[in-house]
Amino acid sequence: METSRIPQLQSIALKSRPISPLAISWSCDAELAIATDDGIYIYLPVYPNFNDATHTNPDALPPQLSLSLQTTAVFKPNPAINAKLCAFAGAAVPTLGAESKGNSGPIAEDLISASASAIGQAAKVEWSPNMLGFNRRPVLAVLTTHGELIVVGEDATDADTLGATQRTRNFKNWKLLWGIGPNMPLPVQVPGVATKLQTTDERIVSFAWAKETTPGTALLAVLTHLDDVVAFSVQLTSSAHEPQKNGWRVDEVVRFKADGPHEKRDEFDVDFVPSQTAFSLSWSPWVPLPNGGQSSTLSYTANNYIGFRRVTITTPFENGQVAPVEIESHDTLSICLHLHPNAFVTWENAIWPQKDYLIARGIICTPFVSKPFQVALTGPVGEPFQPHDTETCATTYSPEDEDYTNPITGLIIHQPNPSKKPDAPVYTLVRLSATASNDDWFETTLNEDFPVPQWAEDISQRVSRRVARSTALQDQDSDSDSEEDDGNRTDVDAVEVDERESQVYPHMYRFWGLASSPGDGTTVVLVSRHKTQHADRKGLSKLQFGWYVAEENSPVQPKLPMATTLSTEAKLWEWMYGNGEGVPGTGTLDEANDQPATSKLKSQFKSALEHSKCTFCDEKLEIKDDNAICVNRHAFILCVSSGLPIMAPGTSRLCAVCKSRCLMPSELERIAKEYLKSDRGLDMVNELCGGCKGKFVM
Repeated sequence: METSRIPQLQSIALKSRPISPLAISWSCDAELAIATDDGIYIYLPVYPNFNDATHTNPDALPPQLSLSLQTTAVFKPNPAINAKLCAFAGAAVPTLGAESKGNSGPIAEDLISASASAIGQAAKVEWSPNMLGFNRRPVLAVLTTHGELIVVGEDATDADTLGATQRTRNFKNWKLLWGIGPNMPLPVQVPGVATKLQTTDERIVSFAWAKETTPGTALLAVLTHLDDVVAFSVQLTSSAHEPQKNGWRVDEVVRFKADGPHEKRDEFDVDFVPSQTAFSLSWSPWVPLPNGGQSSTLSYTANNYIGFRRVTITTPFENGQVAPVEIESHDTLSICLHLHPNAFVTWENAIWPQKDYLIARGIICTPFVSKPFQVALTGPVGEPFQPHDTETCATTYSPEDEDYTNPITGLIIHQPNPSKKPDAPVYTLVRLSATASNDDWFETTLNEDFPVPQWAEDISQRVSRRVARSTALQDQDSDSDSEEDDGNRTDVDAVEVDERESQVYPHMYRFWGLASSPGDGTTVVLVSRHKTQHADRKGLSKLQFGWYVAEENSPVQPKLPMATTLSTEAKLWEWMYGNGEGVPGTGTLDEANDQPATSKLKSQFKSALEHSKCTFCDEKLEIKDDNAICVNRHAFILCVSSGLPIMAPGTSRLCAVCKSRCLMPSELERIAKEYLKSDRGLDMVNELCGGCKGKFVM
């Protein structure tokens, strides 16, 4: 299979740096998001079009992730963000007049923003699970420093007017969708009662999306400044009055106190350690229940404590209904552990049987040390943990043997082999500082047969290079923005000077995050370079990637197991850069195995296809290759889902992956009523491409 059309995966320079670690998020469709101090960077993947017979010069191809958006990361608190959310629920958004500048309480006492702080920089970004948003794409949640959670993504409002002319993905339809936080009204819908608006003063401290449940539905957990964990049911659903109109529905379903068994210390206490950080929450994988429900465990951090609370979707539910969610009255597992700021929990994407129960495992980062854990996802829950002082469980201070000073700023747990359970989760982590005098900034428990990522080799070489002190000081006043200046020099710089002159290591690096692609075949780090001899003048950073490289006459590199529920977009990304298998319908397999899927819809519309006539001359159409052609040589491309010719503009959608077209459901209904006299019993689910199961451009 031709691979010359695959875009090159290159490093990406950014003009700013994050304000906190764990600043990278990779979506289920290989979309990349980075939170920095003055902007949010969003990168969309580009896929090769193997159906285009035109030869493309590989050198002329744009690099991968060249389609990007840089938006401001400073969000102003504005209740109007939820205008569409409230209008869809049948309620109007109240305007904040001069007599009402917010709710009473400490939040409203801030004269600058009336919402917890003067600025609203992005502290954390995280993509939602698959199949949630418009066109079943994920949406991006952004946590700001003034305590609001803003969700951004593609908006369905203008889809009918822009979808017909849009041939590639872009950011024209990306908007602020809705938000949660202080002064943000949320509609409360109760059957038989008029919709009301609820506004609170609760600031959002942390959040986490649950793993994928059902298409169009997700659970979102947030931690407030009052130590409450609140779970919301988030849905993109159709209107009861206008089925063709879609909108968002956000409902609070459960909440519980997450203050832990330890007494919260005063900020002026000498032993006080902040426990509420942007990374306090994390979800385990879902476990299917015999009655059709699902169960997951939510981890949270408190004062020197990690709690695990079981959350259950009790019964199956349809889109448009509030998820029936219940929680346990107390934590399933309680762990007392000395935690530093920015402690976090990462789960292994696997469920293992153990005796009569199902368990999940993960890694706790304190963040100076990593500690594995496991928790039962099913079975009875033990007795609640009794309140006690940190002196009782010896967690006031860290153990004397844990003398690490380089905190973990990124950790990924690799996909395990489901047929062979490892003794502990297999992970790769990075720590904050990489210098010539420390070698603990990169750590992995992968087998030695797996190659070291390219970014790790590159940074290792850069921090170990020495130059003359005078050379290191030469660019002290330089205004260069390039992050590659040091890479173009060699050790000759250190040789062509007086041997008596001292030599130094000119640079160190800091890691701001580590993430892996959906199939775990590619890794990315966000790093910033710092000069060791004088202060930096500009806050720059860079994305560096690690991917599979096939070399001739070299041993075959081992493959990491991949998740079985990857989207088509993720599978194609792994084929390009992660040593993954080809994807049917995308041109990545041989011709015999690369045919589009034969759908039930094609057989249902077979009779309609036989009676199709040209819209220009009314002559009968004949199928030749992938087109329908009449005797007058009027040609029409075929819908890959139904096999019908597409004979009118604005009636089809373009797949962003394989570039095939599918007729819209409304057009299929019209044709069914005209030729089949009924649209009942038709397989009208047309949310994904019928050829490759990819998502549409619009």
